[in-house]
Amino acid sequence: AVRQRLSRARTELKEEILNMMSMTFEQKKLPVGFTFRIMETVKQIKINPVSQMKGLPWGLSLATGLLVAVLSFNSHFIMELFGTYGGSALPVEQKVLKIGEIPVDALKISNMVMLSNLKGNGNGGGANLQNSFFMAPQGEGEWIKKADMPTGRRAIAAVTVNDKIYVIGGIGKGANFPVLSTVEEYDPVADKWTAKTDMPRARYLQNSASVVDGKIYAIGGVIENAGVYTAIPFVEEYDPIKDIWTKKKDMPTARYSLATCAMNGKIYAIGGFDDNDKVIPPVEEYDPSTDIWTKKNNMPIARGSLGLVMVNNRIYAIGGYDFVKSFTTVEEYDPIADQWTRKSDLPFVSCSFGTCVVNKKIYIIGVVDGATAKNYSTMLEYDPAKDKWTEKKEMQVARSALSAVAINGKIYAIGGGNPALDGAMSTIEEYDTGFVSESVNAKGKLPTTLGQKKQINK
Repeated sequence: AVRQRLSRARTELKEEILNMMSMTFEQKKLPVGFTFRIMETVKQIKINPVSQMKGLPWGLSLATGLLVAVLSFNSHFIMELFGTYGGSALPVEQKVLKIGEIPVDALKISNMVMLSNLKGNGNGGGANLQNSFFMAPQGEGEWIKKADMPTGRRAIAAVTVNDKIYVIGGIGKGANFPVLSTVEEYDPVADKWTAKTDMPRARYLQNSASVVDGKIYAIGGVIENAGVYTAIPFVEEYDPIKDIWTKKKDMPTARYSLATCAMNGKIYAIGGFDDNDKVIPPVEEYDPSTDIWTKKNNMPIARGSLGLVMVNNRIYAIGGYDFVKSFTTVEEYDPIADQWTRKSDLPFVSCSFGTCVVNKKIYIIGVVDGATAKNYSTMLEYDPAKDKWTEKKEMQVARSALSAVAINGKIYAIGGGNPALDGAMSTIEEYDTGFVSESVNAKGKLPTTLGQKKQINK
């Protein structure tokens, strides 16, 4: 009787899961990188031999049987769920284990032949699937046009607070290159823009704004007065909740086209140009809690219009320009040790691009060779753990002097300029990397039930 009930329960559960997964797959494609994340998890699983258990109580026996049944559907279920590729099923070795008197089919993954001869279709950079045991979703991701920014501009700063994007300052349209104080908020979910309180001083920031404790700090840049452009040391704090600006202590070194990023509650201002358009190497640390600036070790290779991001408590200064040439230089800065280390160069010279981080990978978007002012739509990915660069999907619209931010695994390329199209663009494009951050934690060490997941999703 027990075996019959378990057999019926297993059959019904299998049918329900198949129906549920079929509907789910039809409604929503698997995210990019799904296969590779599964494989990385599988490689870390250690399977210990299961000892025989006799005379288990009825309730425990049933629960154990159902759990093992779910975790050990045979190869036909696996192939029905994920499909076969190249006209042949994956090689499977079946084993029969016994837990009490319950027969179980086990899929032996460790000896499985990998699909090493399969290649991508070009949409995802032709990724090798040697480490995959089923085909990943086609295409690595596409750039999708979103609602235009109300104010077209370049040399902007864009940051994220509470899943909203704030675009600050920049250079607007017109022959006189007007410097702007405009602040606009973008909601990626609603695809909607909202005007916010302007900065006290109009200036272009070129990626020199950072966030600490929900406050935005706009640092340095250039102001314009009667046609005269001046590098400034100004620091202003913006509170998105109150929608107000507050003057803070000036940066020690007046400069523009510097880059900033935040780490452990501090902001680091690096590189840039002085009033004479001379490239300078200062590294200065700002503590918003005390409103104090501290001088640190200079960047080894001085440059402006660079990218700057933080990964694993290291800051990466990428590319740049010195009014003579563009750079391929990549340097890693350890703020705790106050030391610099040279890393693998960019594949080609570039500056004035957008920079962001997703899943501990660095993305630079819209590279441009400052010496030739040639704009590109290229996106590159850098893996700090491997010290390796990879070319990714190109933007639809080539541009430079844009800004880039990431929210929930999606990259947003904002504004910028392209002399062949428009010197101050409103264009916004979204790219889905496929990475989904962990947002739901299981209670204790038990798996979350379907009913709980539905409640959480609500």
